[in-house]
Amino acid sequence: MNIKYNCIECGEENTMNDTSVVLLVGENVELGKLCSACEWPHTITMKMIGVSDDYRDKEWLHNMYNVKHHTMAEIADQCGVTAMTIYHWLKKHEIPSRPRGTKHSYTDE
Repeated sequence: MNIKYNCIECGEENTMNDTSVVLLVGENVELGKLCSACEWPHTITMKMIGVSDDYRDKEWLHNMYNVKHHTMAEIADQCGVTAMTIYHWLKKHEIPSRPRGTKHSYTDE
């Protein structure tokens, strides 16, 4: 995760690259960082918002994908995850995926 911020003391742009940060929905995480130019201490508070785990529910996913005909990308955007995550859960729930570029299920013909 790369986070860019400007130091409030000297204005220097800093980048925090912390791959060990784990964000949980609705939980605050505070990170400490020193400015690379003036060593002013910063506390960065992050909170993950706008993420839904509805896609893990078989009936909800079936409804969104096969009944409402949303694409994997559309469902992913709504849930705050990647299309690959949606693909994984479709497979896990044994919901057949459509060919690329298709918005209708095979049963709609």
